[in-house]
Amino acid sequence: IDVLLHGQSPDIGQGVDNAADRQGEEGAGDQGIMFGYACRETPDLMPAPIYYSHKILELLAAARHEGNGEAGKLGPDAKSQVTVRYADGKAAEVTQIVLSTQHLDASWDSKKVRKVVEPYIREALGELKIAEDCNWY
Repeated sequence: IDVLLHGQSPDIGQGVDNAADRQGEEGAGDQGIMFGYACRETPDLMPAPIYYSHKILELLAAARHEGNGEAGKLGPDAKSQVTVRYADGKAAEVTQIVLSTQHLDASWDSKKVRKVVEPYIREALGELKIAEDCNWY
């Protein structure tokens, strides 16, 4: 196993630190998820959580590029994470959905963002069940 961890990029760190010094301005940290194996679980040979995370982002990007309704007001910076509960070694249901997406309308709150993105999330998940107690972030 190769461990390739390192500190945050100085450029990102500087942007975050400088923004914190200015009232009302926000800086962004660095986000990332690593999956390091292939499997036969999905058509892309990736584990279900990363497969569905990618699919959500692909659908949102396509909607944004096509200018589909309010999805056309999404910005290009987005990250997704899907947590899947397994039963008998197979993906059974989604227990957590995290989606961080830039939106160009500053008046949007989290409820508005969810209303815009939820149809794309459900489409991406297809027949994979969303748990009744699923946490949405």
